[in-house]
Amino acid sequence: MSNAANRHVLFVDGVCVLCHHSVAFFSKIDYYKVLTFGTLQGKTAEGVLAGTPQAMERKGVQSVIYVRHCGTPEQEIYVRSTAALQALKDIGGFWHLVSWLRVVPRSLRDFIYDLIAKYRYRWFGKLSASCPLPTEDEAARLVS
Repeated sequence: MSNAANRHVLFVDGVCVLCHHSVAFFSKIDYYKVLTFGTLQGKTAEGVLAGTPQAMERKGVQSVIYVRHCGTPEQEIYVRSTAALQALKDIGGFWHLVSWLRVVPRSLRDFIYDLIAKYRYRWFGKLSASCPLPTEDEAARLVS
Protein backbone atom coordinates (compact mmCIF):
# COMPACT_ATOMS: atom_id res chain seq x y z
CA MET A 1 0.00 0.00 0.00
CA SER A 2 3.03 2.29 0.19
CA ASN A 3 2.38 3.99 -3.15
CA ALA A 4 -1.31 4.41 -2.23
CA ALA A 5 -0.72 6.08 1.14
CA ASN A 6 -2.39 9.49 1.38
CA ARG A 7 -3.45 9.29 -2.27
CA HIS A 8 -6.92 9.39 -3.77
CA VAL A 9 -7.42 5.88 -5.16
CA LEU A 10 -10.17 4.82 -7.54
CA PHE A 11 -10.68 1.04 -7.32
CA VAL A 12 -12.47 -0.66 -10.22
CA ASP A 13 -13.22 -4.20 -11.39
CA GLY A 14 -9.96 -5.36 -12.97
CA VAL A 15 -11.57 -7.53 -15.65
CA CYS A 16 -14.39 -5.22 -16.76
CA VAL A 17 -13.95 -3.54 -20.16
CA LEU A 18 -16.20 -0.63 -19.15
CA CYS A 19 -14.12 -0.12 -15.98
CA HIS A 20 -10.90 -0.26 -18.01
CA HIS A 21 -12.19 2.45 -20.34
CA SER A 22 -13.41 4.47 -17.36
CA VAL A 23 -9.89 4.46 -15.88
CA ALA A 24 -8.50 5.55 -19.26
CA PHE A 25 -11.06 8.37 -19.33
CA PHE A 26 -10.29 9.49 -15.77
CA SER A 27 -6.55 9.37 -16.52
CA LYS A 28 -7.01 11.55 -19.57
CA ILE A 29 -9.08 14.26 -17.84
CA ASP A 30 -7.02 14.26 -14.63
CA TYR A 31 -4.48 16.92 -15.70
CA TYR A 32 -3.08 17.41 -12.18
CA LYS A 33 -2.76 13.65 -11.52
CA VAL A 34 -4.98 13.76 -8.45
CA LEU A 35 -6.12 10.15 -8.85
CA THR A 36 -4.36 6.83 -8.48
CA PHE A 37 -5.97 3.63 -9.77
CA GLY A 38 -6.24 0.06 -8.54
CA THR A 39 -8.37 -3.02 -8.97
CA LEU A 40 -10.90 -4.27 -6.47
CA GLN A 41 -9.24 -7.67 -6.79
CA GLY A 42 -5.81 -6.28 -5.81
CA LYS A 43 -3.89 -6.45 -2.54
CA THR A 44 -4.17 -2.71 -1.92
CA ALA A 45 -7.97 -2.79 -2.08
CA GLU A 46 -8.00 -5.81 0.21
CA GLY A 47 -5.79 -4.08 2.77
CA VAL A 48 -7.51 -0.71 2.63
CA LEU A 49 -11.05 -2.03 2.75
CA ALA A 50 -10.58 -4.89 5.25
CA GLY A 51 -12.98 -4.47 8.14
CA THR A 52 -14.96 -1.66 6.51
CA PRO A 53 -18.59 -1.84 5.38
CA GLN A 54 -17.28 -1.36 1.83
CA ALA A 55 -15.41 -4.69 2.05
CA MET A 56 -18.64 -6.44 1.05
CA GLU A 57 -18.93 -4.17 -2.01
CA ARG A 58 -15.41 -5.25 -2.99
CA LYS A 59 -16.23 -8.94 -2.56
CA GLY A 60 -19.17 -8.69 -4.95
CA VAL A 61 -17.16 -6.54 -7.39
CA GLN A 62 -20.37 -4.71 -8.26
CA SER A 63 -19.07 -1.29 -7.39
CA VAL A 64 -16.43 1.27 -8.02
CA ILE A 65 -14.88 2.36 -4.73
CA TYR A 66 -13.11 5.69 -4.29
CA VAL A 67 -10.83 6.20 -1.29
CA ARG A 68 -9.69 9.73 -0.53
CA HIS A 69 -6.53 10.14 1.59
CA CYS A 70 -5.96 6.39 1.44
CA GLY A 71 -4.46 4.84 4.58
CA THR A 72 -4.62 7.99 6.73
CA PRO A 73 -6.88 9.00 9.62
CA GLU A 74 -8.64 11.37 7.16
CA GLN A 75 -9.52 8.45 4.86
CA GLU A 76 -12.97 8.71 3.25
CA ILE A 77 -14.60 5.90 1.26
CA TYR A 78 -17.25 6.38 -1.42
CA VAL A 79 -19.06 3.71 -3.45
CA ARG A 80 -21.05 3.42 -6.66
CA SER A 81 -22.31 6.63 -8.26
CA THR A 82 -21.07 8.78 -5.39
CA ALA A 83 -17.54 7.41 -5.90
CA ALA A 84 -17.45 8.51 -9.54
CA LEU A 85 -18.95 11.92 -8.78
CA GLN A 86 -16.55 12.57 -5.88
CA ALA A 87 -13.59 11.61 -8.09
CA LEU A 88 -14.81 14.09 -10.73
CA LYS A 89 -15.11 16.77 -8.06
CA ASP A 90 -11.54 16.12 -6.91
CA ILE A 91 -10.23 16.33 -10.49
CA GLY A 92 -11.66 19.83 -10.61
CA GLY A 93 -12.12 22.22 -13.50
CA PHE A 94 -15.13 21.53 -15.68
CA TRP A 95 -15.50 18.13 -14.02
CA HIS A 96 -16.22 19.81 -10.69
CA LEU A 97 -19.41 21.12 -12.33
CA VAL A 98 -20.41 17.61 -13.47
CA SER A 99 -20.05 16.42 -9.88
CA TRP A 100 -23.10 18.53 -9.03
CA LEU A 101 -25.16 15.60 -10.31
CA ARG A 102 -24.96 14.60 -6.65
CA VAL A 103 -28.15 16.66 -6.23
CA VAL A 104 -29.98 13.78 -7.94
CA PRO A 105 -31.15 11.48 -5.15
CA ARG A 106 -28.58 8.78 -4.45
CA SER A 107 -31.24 6.05 -4.63
CA LEU A 108 -31.98 7.01 -8.26
CA ARG A 109 -28.28 7.41 -9.17
CA ASP A 110 -27.41 4.06 -7.61
CA PHE A 111 -30.39 2.32 -9.24
CA ILE A 112 -29.03 3.32 -12.66
CA TYR A 113 -25.48 2.49 -11.56
CA ASP A 114 -26.54 -0.97 -10.32
CA LEU A 115 -28.39 -1.68 -13.56
CA ILE A 116 -25.26 -0.92 -15.61
CA ALA A 117 -23.07 -2.87 -13.16
CA LYS A 118 -25.34 -5.91 -13.37
CA TYR A 119 -25.10 -6.12 -17.18
CA ARG A 120 -21.63 -4.64 -17.77
CA TYR A 121 -20.02 -7.92 -18.80
CA ARG A 122 -22.85 -8.72 -21.20
CA TRP A 123 -22.91 -5.23 -22.72
CA PHE A 124 -19.17 -4.42 -22.71
CA GLY A 125 -17.40 -7.74 -22.11
CA LYS A 126 -14.40 -8.80 -20.05
CA LEU A 127 -10.76 -8.06 -20.66
CA SER A 128 -8.76 -10.83 -22.29
CA ALA A 129 -5.71 -12.38 -20.67
CA SER A 130 -3.50 -9.96 -22.59
CA CYS A 131 -3.85 -6.23 -22.42
CA PRO A 132 -1.63 -3.31 -23.38
CA LEU A 133 1.18 -2.41 -21.00
CA PRO A 134 0.79 0.95 -19.32
CA THR A 135 3.12 3.79 -20.16
CA GLU A 136 5.64 4.85 -17.51
CA ASP A 137 3.37 7.73 -16.49
CA GLU A 138 0.33 5.45 -16.25
CA ALA A 139 2.27 2.82 -14.29
CA ALA A 140 3.22 5.44 -11.70
CA ARG A 141 -0.48 5.95 -10.99
CA LEU A 142 -1.36 2.27 -10.47
CA VAL A 143 -1.46 0.36 -7.21
CA SER A 144 -1.49 -3.42 -6.89
